[in-house]
Amino acid sequence: MQKRLLIISASFRRKEEPKKPIRTLERFDGLLSRIVRRLETEGKLEDVDVLILTERGAVWGHEEVPYWPPKGQVWGRFTLSEEEISNLRESVREALRDKAGQYEEVFVNVGRQYLPALEGIEELLGCPVKYAQGKGPGPKASQMKAWLERKSP
Repeated sequence: MQKRLLIISASFRRKEEPKKPIRTLERFDGLLSRIVRRLETEGKLEDVDVLILTERGAVWGHEEVPYWPPKGQVWGRFTLSEEEISNLRESVREALRDKAGQYEEVFVNVGRQYLPALEGIEELLGCPVKYAQGKGPGPKASQMKAWLERKSP
C-alpha cells in the first residue's frame, strides 16, 4: 500500500514545556496539529506521513524538536525573507529527496508565506498534489480532515 503525505505549516501556538525536545506534532499545538493528533490517536493515519514547515526548516511530524518562540508577535502576521524561503525550499527538497514514487498523493495545508518553498514538489515526488482552498483556517482544516479520513485504496 502506498502512503500519502500531508504537508502543514507549524503553528504559532506551541507547547513551551517540556524544554527538552519532543515530537514535532506534540510541540506545535495549533488547529492543524491537533486535528492530526486526534486522527492519529483514532488510528486513522497509518498510511500518512506528516511534514511540517517551520520558519527553521522542514521537519517530519515524528521527529523531536526543542521549544523555540514563534516568529512574529501575532498569529498569521509574519513574513519570510527571500533567503528564508530559499533555505526552507532547500530543506523541503532535502526532506523529500528520497521519497519520489513513495506517495500516491500529497495534501498541502500551509499559509501563503510558505507556498513558494513548495515549488516543484509535484515533479519531485511524481504524484498529484492537492492544496487546501478557501479563506481562513476553518474551511482548509475541514478539507484536510476529510482528506485524512479517506483511506487509501
